[in-house]
Amino acid sequence: MPITRRGMLSMSAAGVLTLAYARVGRAPEAVAATIPGGTLDARSIQQFVTRLVVPPVMARNRVETTAEGQPVDFYELHIRQFNQQMLPAGNPKTPVWGYVSATDPNPLVHTPAATIETPRDRPVRVLWRNKLVDEKRRYLPHMFAVDPTLHWANPEQPPDAAGRPMTDRMPSFAGQRYVPRDRYTSAEGTYTAYTGPVPISVHLHGAMGLGDESDGYPESWVLPDASDIPDGYARHGRWWQHLSAKATALTGHTVPIDGQLAQYPNKNRPTALWIHDHALGLTRLNVMAGYTGFYMIRPAKDSDQPLDSATGRPAVLPGTGADPTRAGELPHELPLAIQDRSFNQDGTLFYPDSRRHFDASDTFLPASGIAPIWVPEFWGNAIVVNGRTWPYADLRARRYRLIALNACNSRSLSLDFRKVPRVQVHLIGNDGGLLPQVADLFASKNPNWGQLPLGPGERADLILDLTDTPPGRYVLGNTAGEILFPGTEGWLIDQQPKPHETTTGRVMELRVGPALGSDPTTPARRLRMPAIPDLPAADSTVRIALDMTHQREPAEGVPTQVSTTYLSQIVGDPRKGPVKVVPKMWSDPVWFNPQVGETVDVEVYNWSVVPHPVHLHEVSYQVVSRSAISYDDETGDLAIGQSRPLEPIQTGRKETIMVFPGEMAQLRATFNHPGQFVIHCHLLEHEDNEMMVPFRVGPAEDGAPGSVAHEVSDMTMMDGTEQVYDLTIDRADSVRQMMNQPITLAIGGAAAAAAGGGAVLARHRRQQRVQKDTPTAPSSAQEGLREPPVQGSNR
Repeated sequence: MPITRRGMLSMSAAGVLTLAYARVGRAPEAVAATIPGGTLDARSIQQFVTRLVVPPVMARNRVETTAEGQPVDFYELHIRQFNQQMLPAGNPKTPVWGYVSATDPNPLVHTPAATIETPRDRPVRVLWRNKLVDEKRRYLPHMFAVDPTLHWANPEQPPDAAGRPMTDRMPSFAGQRYVPRDRYTSAEGTYTAYTGPVPISVHLHGAMGLGDESDGYPESWVLPDASDIPDGYARHGRWWQHLSAKATALTGHTVPIDGQLAQYPNKNRPTALWIHDHALGLTRLNVMAGYTGFYMIRPAKDSDQPLDSATGRPAVLPGTGADPTRAGELPHELPLAIQDRSFNQDGTLFYPDSRRHFDASDTFLPASGIAPIWVPEFWGNAIVVNGRTWPYADLRARRYRLIALNACNSRSLSLDFRKVPRVQVHLIGNDGGLLPQVADLFASKNPNWGQLPLGPGERADLILDLTDTPPGRYVLGNTAGEILFPGTEGWLIDQQPKPHETTTGRVMELRVGPALGSDPTTPARRLRMPAIPDLPAADSTVRIALDMTHQREPAEGVPTQVSTTYLSQIVGDPRKGPVKVVPKMWSDPVWFNPQVGETVDVEVYNWSVVPHPVHLHEVSYQVVSRSAISYDDETGDLAIGQSRPLEPIQTGRKETIMVFPGEMAQLRATFNHPGQFVIHCHLLEHEDNEMMVPFRVGPAEDGAPGSVAHEVSDMTMMDGTEQVYDLTIDRADSVRQMMNQPITLAIGGAAAAAAGGGAVLARHRRQQRVQKDTPTAPSSAQEGLREPPVQGSNR
């Protein structure tokens, strides 16, 4: 039966976190075996034979004018499927998705795509269009198996448990049995993977100060305008019409049926942003399929840039221009999108089409809480940089600027420069822009000497100084642990096997040649960084917990397994007494609702057994503190222990941060723009299975869709009369039950008296996804409804 495993998180007297988990299964090896993947053995892929691709700057379509008279750059970009030489020459090409300029006569057809560049505060408009169709305009099905049992876009609209067709819901599969696609013959009593047209919703990761019409909201997805969309399919998500109307009012453009129109104000401090998909329940698959790219916000004035402490003038950083002294020289600024992938022998990408790839699950929804296809995490066995497996870069004995993006679904990285002789590496920026101080990776006090940990979604801005490095070929390595969570409780952070030495332990090769002339750039040690003022004191605090639900299959010897990941609302102040933990699902009413201009401390507590990269849309935040925690789920006591110093990459501003087991991260943000946004874990497999919740800045807008739970009712009278109640039942002491069988609720009052003095009974049907994870609820439904509702639950 489904169970929740939090373990015992405790702190020693010195404030050091310990995890008191019983070990399950064998201990991990010192070095991991090659991770299983597709039919192509990663060890057979030739390394360092393909030159690094540096995406060029995207050509804009035209310049328009905002309503305020400000110039705005306009792009129309089409998301297409094409074949790309990801593996070395001589191997088959790989089908991938990417976005391509609609007007450039010679566009880059590649993923990562050409880079959008803009000065700070100059707005950019992008019309994104879903062109995932073939040459006859027939839709292309997804290249990976789509699990229909998650809370996902659901364009096919199979009925929910109450019999209603609707998008962006979790369908009901009561009375059905899952069968793989290759064995699926009839819808009678069985179900299989979704094979229809692909929903797309484009998100600019890290963009701040934008409207929700431009954020790529998960329920604002679009299908391609294909000629063969089946009858009954929805072409858009629930929020598309509302947000498209806002985009039209903002830009004056009508949004086409296959489009998403965004206007990015570019209010960020200069930094590198990341374009990727965000469709509900499909993000992991759409990102794996490939469409991605960099979006660079450049300095607009001297105050955006560091100074040279030797001259007091603006520093000179390595730039995008190539060295004119040698044809074919790489630029001195190198954006690196690092991903892990697995391949089949025919060149196609591999992604699991069964939960069995991850663990021993063999009983699926509705018979258990386990989804049949979704896997809790994915780890590829090959490293891809800018769309090429294990490339090389021809460099010179000079300074370069590396902008490293961890674009993996689940894999953390730790970039290892220790095999490059006499190299100097300085961290000057993160995903929120330049740091307040430069950090030397080779400083003696650095516990990760010569290395840089980077969680999924995080970026690092580095000065790579090869001035004193002798000519030669050197491997940029990866030392991050190979697996965060392979399906059992006993694999903890300090037990992770190391990456495979000859595959995932390597990122790319640096081929260093002699210098060509002098280097005009400023040495990193002389950089004086722009000041970053602290945010104002918080007006309020919201507390969020990171958690998982596990399910133990009845077969003997099968380990505990993850069925759902989710965020919980922590009600109460742990510094004043016990707290109540209220697990929340995507469909729940908005409960995090800062007002426009409000500064909020978001305290994120992790009592799961894996680290989670937490990403907050619309804002950048200041990491105020990180502290060890101790939580007792029997008493509700939540102790906050000793804080630890921030890592250099956590200073300044952030929008994605790793929160480790037994840790609380205090994040401070000011919410200046109204609208509906999301906070979520950036392990994409977690994000797609409930570890994401909406938040709203300011009041609800007229015409905006409500939450699914608030918008519809599952209540029907047992005597067959017409529906008379529209209720959302949230119990503050448990995850809302999602059952295939009915839950019977007793409703008293006048209705009960009218029924002859007895209780009127109603059925509330939900599909089982998450089991209670707090003390047992009262057995009586009336007792269960006895407590007052939690503030903000809109009951």
